[in-house]
Amino acid sequence: MAEETRKGSGLDVVLAVWSRRKWVAILAFAVPMAAGVSLVAFLPNIYRSTATVLVDRQQVPEAFVRSTVTSALETRLQTISQEILSRSRLEALINRFDLYADLRKQIRFEEVVGRMRGDIKLELKGVEAKGQREVTVAFAISYQGADPGTVSLVTNTLASFYIEENLKARERLATGTAEFLKVQLGETKERLDGHEQRVSEFKRRHLGELPQQMEANLATLEHLHTQLRLNADNQTRAAERRLALSSQLAEADSLLSPTAMTPGGPPAASETPDARLIR
Repeated sequence: MAEETRKGSGLDVVLAVWSRRKWVAILAFAVPMAAGVSLVAFLPNIYRSTATVLVDRQQVPEAFVRSTVTSALETRLQTISQEILSRSRLEALINRFDLYADLRKQIRFEEVVGRMRGDIKLELKGVEAKGQREVTVAFAISYQGADPGTVSLVTNTLASFYIEENLKARERLATGTAEFLKVQLGETKERLDGHEQRVSEFKRRHLGELPQQMEANLATLEHLHTQLRLNADNQTRAAERRLALSSQLAEADSLLSPTAMTPGGPPAASETPDARLIR
């Protein structure tokens, strides 16, 4: 009974306080709310446009054709951003689309350029590759402003700047690589020509002594040996024939007179069979 009496008295106190201070509480809540609503209502509308650019990497595997552009995409984008966000580029965009017309009357142009540089955002989008670090597959360039049409045009222009600068960077790198390879090719050709000349001179000095000429040399040697055997056989047959003819001449001489008398002179010496063969 005592507890119910205490609860009832506490509720009565709260109701009494609310009845005396309710307008103060309502004003404390309503005034900030009204100020916030008024501030939001009078603030200018801000629009943000975003353009996403997909990264088309080399399709041919590097095991067959190595890419001429070896720098990382993130590094190239940072380098391109420094060029695009430079004062000259942003100043040209501000004058082209008449951006920050009211702001340019209040602050210096360098500060306007800094304001536009802050309104531009670059975000890299990547995916996790299995067993590798995160690979960038796209990047988003965004710009915010008060006019939606102008914001869209500026964003598309910035995206085209990134694409053009990337193509120029790749072209410069490819040209530099081609020039380097051309120089290396010329130097290699000169060294190769020198080696070929020295090899030709060596072959001329050692003609017939080279290992690749061994089969030809063996064939020539075999041919000479065959000719030598044929010549030896021919000489043997010639000697045998000469011996046979000498025997025949000797037999013929024995049938004739051993001495022939020359009229009015001494007897002539008989010729030998060899002398007759020679004659």
